[in-house]
Amino acid sequence: GYPRFLTYDGCERPGSKAMRSLASALGRAFDALPTRWLVVGGVTVAQLTALLKQRVLAGLTELTVQLAANEDEGAEAARLLAACRHLRNLRGLSLAFPVGEAAAESLAGGPWEHLEWFSPDCHTLGPAGLRALAGAAWFRRLRALTLEDRLPDESFAELARLPAFRRLHTLDLSKNGFAAEGWQAFARTESFPNLALLRLHGCD
Repeated sequence: GYPRFLTYDGCERPGSKAMRSLASALGRAFDALPTRWLVVGGVTVAQLTALLKQRVLAGLTELTVQLAANEDEGAEAARLLAACRHLRNLRGLSLAFPVGEAAAESLAGGPWEHLEWFSPDCHTLGPAGLRALAGAAWFRRLRALTLEDRLPDESFAELARLPAFRRLHTLDLSKNGFAAEGWQAFARTESFPNLALLRLHGCD
């Protein structure tokens, strides 16, 4: 069969100039394969900046960004992603870098009216950041949301208080260790009236 996604390792190919080569390779891959999911790993903010200038990204439907970054760098990466109009056709977005309040506020302004699934690194995602995301039209249209691995307890409690997500059918809360009180509040939530699949792998 065909590959599910295409990968790029920024550790093996450092430097911003390599992004032009990546863009050229993506164009050739799009001509030969139906795959439209790009996974970039080990990239810096400078590399991400250069990559997001490439028009070929308009052909992507899914994007995964694995960034070696602290929370401040994560906020800058989020700002760059949200400002990139080449990503307007995305249907899936996975972010493997700290998404704190500043990053969440930037992401809320993203151009992703077609986005169906979203998976952020959520261990620094506080209640205010979650509320910022929940205020975005694209976030409220999601069909699948992953908040996996170390979502703060107070953010889990906030999740149960959010207005209803009427399109969401899949929620992944795997690898979290929430307190019993949080689960009890979640059991009473009316935020997910059409949920069809709840993933809790590796939870208590």
